[in-house]
Amino acid sequence: MRHFVFAALLFSLGACQGLESGAKEKFADTYTCPVDRVTARERSDLKGSQILGTPSTPREPPDEVKKDPGRLAKWNADREKERNSSDSFYDTYAVYEVSGCSHSAFLGCYHPSKGTKASCREGHAP
Repeated sequence: MRHFVFAALLFSLGACQGLESGAKEKFADTYTCPVDRVTARERSDLKGSQILGTPSTPREPPDEVKKDPGRLAKWNADREKERNSSDSFYDTYAVYEVSGCSHSAFLGCYHPSKGTKASCREGHAP
């Protein structure tokens, strides 16, 4: 019985991964960089939506939209709605600026459910 309790304790300690270590691990895997060469710092000044945004939306409007003030106003208003929606979706994300092996990236990380390994996605620089 003692072995079972000890094993359960070890499992519960290893099950929850810190967000920073999750960011380092994701970066290390993506860029084939030993994790001991990876540095990460939390960027609490950034929101997850700022780096992850909405993947289907381009960052810049098409040229034909830029040339038409009415269409550009609508494009900007639509992007603002998407950003507000994304802000609430990405509320649980912490943003990390990660670097190593001549690469750098911004990652948004969160815990999908209590006591789980961190899940991280690479985003774009703000």
